[in-house]
Amino acid sequence: MWFLFRWIFKNVDRFVVFSREEVEHYRKNFRMQKRKITWLELGVQLPPLTRNVKLESMNYVFAGGKSHRDYAIFLRAAKVLKKRVLIVCGKKYFKVLKKERGEKIEIYPWVDPRTFWRMLEEAKYVVVPLAEKNISCGQLVFLGAMARGKAVVVPRVAATTDYIRDGVTGFFYEYGNYRSLVTVLDRLESEPELVRRVGIEGKKAVIKSNNAREYVKRLEKLMFTVLSANHY
Repeated sequence: MWFLFRWIFKNVDRFVVFSREEVEHYRKNFRMQKRKITWLELGVQLPPLTRNVKLESMNYVFAGGKSHRDYAIFLRAAKVLKKRVLIVCGKKYFKVLKKERGEKIEIYPWVDPRTFWRMLEEAKYVVVPLAEKNISCGQLVFLGAMARGKAVVVPRVAATTDYIRDGVTGFFYEYGNYRSLVTVLDRLESEPELVRRVGIEGKKAVIKSNNAREYVKRLEKLMFTVLSANHY
């Protein structure tokens, strides 16, 4: 496999990663030249809100995504705070988590995309409990949530630090530390106005910098730069 990787890397002009910290991570772990790795800020298709959600309907916390998630830490924190939660986790995680279902804990292996985003929109706020510290993951979910005006709670890891300002456009908890997550969630439960304000600021930030059009422009610029340097 290492021989195959070396051959692939040799014949690729540029690798794109979606967090700054990944540049050094991949350079070190795959023995790549740093100049071959470029960080680009990810963009997502900005989704319209499907409905005007009434505040009284937002009585649960949502978590979703089917890969690189630490749902155990989220459930542990939710149980401490006795909060109602709704999780859409994929079949792999569902096999482990289904025994945790109860009066306040709803867990689904899969729903269609429209239902996924409706569930997310109707939550008080969104938690994306990532299990990876050094690579990009979960960005489509937390950026999509922000685009819908939802305050997001994520660990402080490579995938999140380029996209979120703590307490301004989202909230960080310390990676792998459930007590840190409890502290953040407890604060959000007691400060609904802060949750609303951060949701608004997060939406502004995503619309400005993380929409699909801006991402395509960045990717196009990089492609022309690489082609000009290597082939003309």
